[in-house]
Amino acid sequence: MRRFAGVLPLFILAAALIPAQPGVSQEQSDGLKSEVFLAVVRTDAGASGTSLALSLPKITQVKMKPHVDKQTQTGTMTRLWTTLTLVAGQNDAFNGVIAKLEGNHVIYKTDEQGEWDVSKPFHVFPVSLGFESNAQFDEMNLLAEVGYVPFHLSKMPTYSLGFNPSVGVFLQAGHKFKLHDASASPSGGAADESEEQPNSSLLRLKGTARANIAVSKGKGAVSLVPEATGWYDIANSAFYYQIKAVLSCALSESTNLDIWKYERGSGAPNFNKGDQFSSGLTIQF
Repeated sequence: MRRFAGVLPLFILAAALIPAQPGVSQEQSDGLKSEVFLAVVRTDAGASGTSLALSLPKITQVKMKPHVDKQTQTGTMTRLWTTLTLVAGQNDAFNGVIAKLEGNHVIYKTDEQGEWDVSKPFHVFPVSLGFESNAQFDEMNLLAEVGYVPFHLSKMPTYSLGFNPSVGVFLQAGHKFKLHDASASPSGGAADESEEQPNSSLLRLKGTARANIAVSKGKGAVSLVPEATGWYDIANSAFYYQIKAVLSCALSESTNLDIWKYERGSGAPNFNKGDQFSSGLTIQF
């Protein structure tokens, strides 16, 4: 099983390079962009250093052709993509690596012309298969996830002090593997503080909530983005959480100055309970 655990992450990353199959189309037009966050951080232990966060939300995206049932005026649409998130830093800064094969199955109502009826709610069912690891790669979580994210396009406000909320619930199941013994145990914000033991099964419930409070659009816009995620570890009867808040100013269409970023809890896979403050640049591409 350890050999399988080591090969699967490579397969997941390699899948990002697979081209679209005939009969489907690829696109990157849904507003999700890749990001690099370069920052100076100060940790709960009082240590200072630098941090790098790399987020590739949709390395490769495949969008299936929508299907519409004219009798029930119901449409369905499926998307598949690969994601990679890497967080690394000096001293005891938060760290982690997450890579996934993901997909969304969307159910929506249509109007008489067969187009989206934005006055009706959309129902999104996300699924994923991937791995989580710390920066040392001494342990790895292989996880499958299924969730539900409802939203209502006609009730989502735009900018100018818009709130733009988003919520979702998920079920995660998998296994935690011990790959090798670390030469030195991470401490502070880099330590694994979860109740999940190596070579044991994983079962979690996850809930997410996020908002975007924006003053305006374009260069010079200031926004505050609060975000909260909670995990209930069913296997160990434990609860973990991560709270984030980012105050940023847009320097250009692709670059934000993150004036202040606060993180309470590292999130998966370490579920560290510490605090981390940072300031830096977010570059989108």
